[in-house]
Amino acid sequence: MAQARQILDRISSVTNTQKITRAMKMVAAAKLNRAQARMESVRPYAKGIVRIFSGIADDLYGDEHPLLITRPVEKVLTIVIAGDRGLCGGFNNNIIRTAKSHLEGMTGVEHKLFAVGKRAISGSRKLRAPLIKSWYDVFDKLSFMLSSDIAAHLLECYQATGDERIDEVYLVYNKFVSRMSQEVVVEKLMPLDLAGIKARHKNANEEAGENYVRPVYEIEPDPVSAISSLVKHFISCEIYHAIIESYAAELAARMTSMENATNSAEEMIDTLTLEYNRARQAGITAELLDIIGGANAL
Repeated sequence: MAQARQILDRISSVTNTQKITRAMKMVAAAKLNRAQARMESVRPYAKGIVRIFSGIADDLYGDEHPLLITRPVEKVLTIVIAGDRGLCGGFNNNIIRTAKSHLEGMTGVEHKLFAVGKRAISGSRKLRAPLIKSWYDVFDKLSFMLSSDIAAHLLECYQATGDERIDEVYLVYNKFVSRMSQEVVVEKLMPLDLAGIKARHKNANEEAGENYVRPVYEIEPDPVSAISSLVKHFISCEIYHAIIESYAAELAARMTSMENATNSAEEMIDTLTLEYNRARQAGITAELLDIIGGANAL
């Protein structure tokens, strides 16, 4: 019967673990609903900025702002966005693995890193590039101020000279596809590609079933002043959208991971229950044999 008691202890332990994983799944699902609502709320703003850029792209000479000018690439900065916590399957490892491939694929340049999330900070050690700035514990109370702060640092570095200067910026993050699927993407953030932005606006209209119509704008007080303000908002919005996407993808990955863990615990409990019944039956049979043997001896 000692074996049966050990199995009962294991069943109790697995049951307690199952309660935790089920609770974590429910918490992740509740947070995911809020994150998805936040994604939906920011899309009209992001679409509006892209539409404005698309509308004035043909009227720009391409030298109104430093971010519109392509220059030789010597220093590249990559923003790696991951989570603050684990227990979400391969979510964080996939980000670091993709970032590493991205850095190794760009040879002959100097790499620098920005990291968002504790897992991105710890994983940056594997990327063999200096970590310049980092942010963590920001996802639960995410605000547009974070992306504005990151954008301000990027613009400062892009317009700097000497060692602090950067020539290109990339985003590496997990894109939210569905609750069951996430996709790691690498996107070029700076310098801006006006032709790409215009094509992106056109594709978005086509996907929505709308005809592409080029809007007409009057720029006041002048194109340089307007573009300077618009560029910062555009960069901030792109970063904010990437962080929201990453956070939603993290919650979806954690929800799926905890659901799988809960199901595995259920299967383990069923297996252990069967083993317990067998051990208990074997113990009862052994005791009956001892009683029968004693009675025959008398």
